[in-house]
Amino acid sequence: MPKFDRLSASNIFHHMLSALFCAFIYFYTYKLNVFLFDDLKFSEGISWVFIPMGLRVLLVLIFVETGALGVFIGSLFFYYLNGSQDDHVFNIVSGLISAGAPLLARYIAVDNFKLDINLSQITLKPLLEITAIFALITALFRSMWLYWYGKSDAFIEGAFVMFVGNFIGALIVLSTAAVALKIYRSATEKL
Repeated sequence: MPKFDRLSASNIFHHMLSALFCAFIYFYTYKLNVFLFDDLKFSEGISWVFIPMGLRVLLVLIFVETGALGVFIGSLFFYYLNGSQDDHVFNIVSGLISAGAPLLARYIAVDNFKLDINLSQITLKPLLEITAIFALITALFRSMWLYWYGKSDAFIEGAFVMFVGNFIGALIVLSTAAVALKIYRSATEKL
């Protein structure tokens, strides 16, 4: 699992490529979510279905800081290309929340749920609990930011809708990933 522990040139290059890969898939997942679920938007930045949350869970659980860096970069690209290009404070803080809240949730899940860091033995119940923690922390931080910055006038309602959207989006991504992994494992066993 990638961590920023050794600072060799090849290690830094590997982390940067990994972060850019994470940013690329996060950015396009965000665009896909807007395309598919824009009609389910509650308010600016708050949706009843938010698929990128599932990708945040996967990227941060698997790649930790490198995944969070990828989410940050992907978020910046999304906010600058699809929002106000002159609102640097909003775009940067939103990117930091998009990346930082899941990373904080991961550390809480590892400490409180004694999550196996390499995820080899994770089962459905802890995965749902972890997803709920990711969805809740992200919803609270993001809703607080949108309310404070004046992009939303409904903090409680926005946080609730965002939690639901984050959780549903994460379930969609994690279910798809689980099915893909099952298909991959059965295909490799036959070889």
